[in-house]
Amino acid sequence: MTTDQHGLAVSGAGRAAVRHYDRAVDALLRAVELNRRDVWGIHAVAHTYEMQGRFGDGIRFLDERVGDWSTGTFFNVHTWWHYTLYALERGETGRVLDIYDAVLAGGETAMQLLDASALLWRLYLEGVVPDGRWAALADAWPDKMDEACHAFNDLHAVMAYVGAGRAGEAERLIAAREAYVREPRPGSPTRR
Repeated sequence: MTTDQHGLAVSGAGRAAVRHYDRAVDALLRAVELNRRDVWGIHAVAHTYEMQGRFGDGIRFLDERVGDWSTGTFFNVHTWWHYTLYALERGETGRVLDIYDAVLAGGETAMQLLDASALLWRLYLEGVVPDGRWAALADAWPDKMDEACHAFNDLHAVMAYVGAGRAGEAERLIAAREAYVREPRPGSPTRR
């Protein structure tokens, strides 16, 4: 195995992608030891621990290096989202909501809104009512929904609208996307 930090991180991520989690974690932990602020490596460790159901290990790993990933990176909100998944699996809904309020609420980018929607939806599925949080999140989505370019984003916007009790907005977004796919496009096959 390579001792190059980037090579270790790429190798570990590749191993995780093919479900060789133990070997992935070994390479990823070595990569993060070589560069404590490698947010991709930290993120890949978080994913791998999650796939293994190692929620306690995931929280410990992220807690031990919270200063390396939690602020000032393009990936900090998403890594906090992973952290909340661990806490949710451990039944720590109060902690999840505290992190949501401190970090995920008020997101400005589509990626931040995706994480916020996915987390509130998971809480909803667990029977947790995230008082008032859905409305603010649903209010943030329309500016990101002008173009039909990411079905993944559309799904998360629909989650926010439904969570906020705005079924009409969810239905309008779905209808707009259905109309979009029916429109003829240059170079695309004819639709009937």
